[in-house]
Amino acid sequence: MDPLIAHVRLTNFEIAACRRRGAQTRSMIADFERLAAELDREVRAEEDRTGVRDPRHFAYSTVAKAAALRRDNLVNSIAQLRIQLDTVSAALHAALERSRAANQPSETLAANSAGHAA
Repeated sequence: MDPLIAHVRLTNFEIAACRRRGAQTRSMIADFERLAAELDREVRAEEDRTGVRDPRHFAYSTVAKAAALRRDNLVNSIAQLRIQLDTVSAALHAALERSRAANQPSETLAANSAGHAA
C-alpha cells in the first residue's frame, strides 16, 4: 500500500475516533448535568421537608447530605470531562490539519500535471 494512502487512512480514522469520543463526552456531560440538577432538587426538597438547611447542623438530613455529596462528585466529574473534551477537540483539530496537509500535495500535484498537459 502506498505510504501516502496509509497515512490518509490513518488520519481519517483518527478524525472519526476524535469525533466519536467528543460526542460521547458531550453526551456524558449532559447526562451528568441532568443528574446533578435532579440531585440538587432532591437536596432542596429534603431541606424543605425537614426545615434544616445548614449541613453543619446536628439535625441535618442524612439523605440531603448523601445527595449533596453525590451532586458535588458529579460536578467534579463534569469539570474533568470538560478538560477531556478540550483535549479531544485539540486532537481533532490537529488531525484535521494533518489531513489537510496530506491532501494538499496531491491536489497541488494534480493541478500542476493538469497545467502541464494543457
